[in-house]
Amino acid sequence: MTKDYILGIDAGTTKIKAGLFDIYEKMIDVESTNCKVSVGKNGEVEMNMYETWNAVIKVIKALLERNEGLKNKIIGIGVTGQGDGFWPLGKDKKPVYNAILWNDTRAKDIVLKQEEKVREICFKNNIIPLFTGANTAILKWFLEYSSKNIDNIRYILHCKDWINYNLTGEISTDYTDASTAAFDIKKREYCEEYFQILGIEDYYKCFPKPTQSHEIIGFVNKLASEQTGIAEGVPVIAGAIDVSAVAYGVGVEKKGQACTIIGTTLCNEVLIESEDVDLYNDIGSTLCYVIPDKYLRVIASQSGTTLLEWIKNLLGPDMNFYDIEKIISNLPIGSEGVVIHPYLYGERAPFKEPSACGAILGLNAKHTKANIFRAAYESLAFAFYDCYSYMPYEIKEIFVAGGGSNSIILCQMFSDMINLPVKKNCNEENGILGVVKLVKKSLGITDKNFEKNKDFEVFYPDYGNHLQYKNSFNLYKMLQVELRKFWEQRQVFS
Repeated sequence: MTKDYILGIDAGTTKIKAGLFDIYEKMIDVESTNCKVSVGKNGEVEMNMYETWNAVIKVIKALLERNEGLKNKIIGIGVTGQGDGFWPLGKDKKPVYNAILWNDTRAKDIVLKQEEKVREICFKNNIIPLFTGANTAILKWFLEYSSKNIDNIRYILHCKDWINYNLTGEISTDYTDASTAAFDIKKREYCEEYFQILGIEDYYKCFPKPTQSHEIIGFVNKLASEQTGIAEGVPVIAGAIDVSAVAYGVGVEKKGQACTIIGTTLCNEVLIESEDVDLYNDIGSTLCYVIPDKYLRVIASQSGTTLLEWIKNLLGPDMNFYDIEKIISNLPIGSEGVVIHPYLYGERAPFKEPSACGAILGLNAKHTKANIFRAAYESLAFAFYDCYSYMPYEIKEIFVAGGGSNSIILCQMFSDMINLPVKKNCNEENGILGVVKLVKKSLGITDKNFEKNKDFEVFYPDYGNHLQYKNSFNLYKMLQVELRKFWEQRQVFS
């Protein structure tokens, strides 16, 4: 085989990455760049769609320039990206507004007003519950508050679909992204009744018909070839939402295997079968998986490593995380009574409360910023445990991935907190690896002599630490309940 490399693209909230892999799933090289995100005072979180595509061009060109001899040996492309949100195109297939992201909360009042009306429709039609970052909630918000901005909407895409369109000129999506809103995950089709009950039925046809994640949806066109340096005619698959691609990348293929992505969000997911789907359990969501007829039970809290970045920028902008972790490793479990709630963007799981906010509690004069740093790390371990306590399925194996999984102290906290071994796949680009594996599937590439990557770092729990973390977690949960009235009342100031 003369052309034996696969290009994977991961379009996250904070970074865009492109990686080259060979057909044996070995990473050859990776390139990344930061994304610009605009945050407004009323919960708005947006990205410029043109800037996102330009960032993709930038990383691909840089990657291919370093690997000049490989660019004509690329046999397929797969894209994964941030989920949910609202990426609108007009009749001319150009953006009509900025992309509105998954953690945008402008539609919180819409969700509260519509929730009871929509709930039964969701249960009856195997649709995940309405939430603030869903494209249908954002669409309803525009209709009520900013209709002039969507008069020309013709297509409502997801992040990876926008990139696929720029690569191929084809409008498409896949089952994993489609299943985040208005989609019957068992029948695998959009529910017209859902659109009618929300009053957005005129936009039903704006949602592309989905396909399997590994299906080829088009080929690199002339313009994309000129912009990126990729050869014209390379096949592009539908791709997958990031949480699904990462799970597939680390090796989640059997029921009961779980994956936690310690990234911008803290996404916790377990693979289940069709008979396990229970939409009456409206904590979190259940998504179609990249493996046909399989599903991911997902309970994802809003704040992940964003909390650690926020704390660092606030208290130690000149520090790096190596220095911070060195400091906090000398502090006891429980951070001497300091507790942090990580709800900087509200919360959607394991409880749904858009008005939830972050909090630093338990401070007195003896505490230093080191206590706050440690409490921030522990709060992610608590949020992780909180989410898994709502999983109605036996967890047989937990993998961790995402940028936060590079933290030894955080991985050990997670293992101690849940009292189970935690496995980290030493490949750092599991989302890209996931879509690379899907490209291989689409092209029928199999090798019986190929042995799957078994390079894992395993963190084993300390039961004594587990008991101490449980005591601190109980305090975290008590405050979570007691502060609900405060969250409600403080909205007049936000």
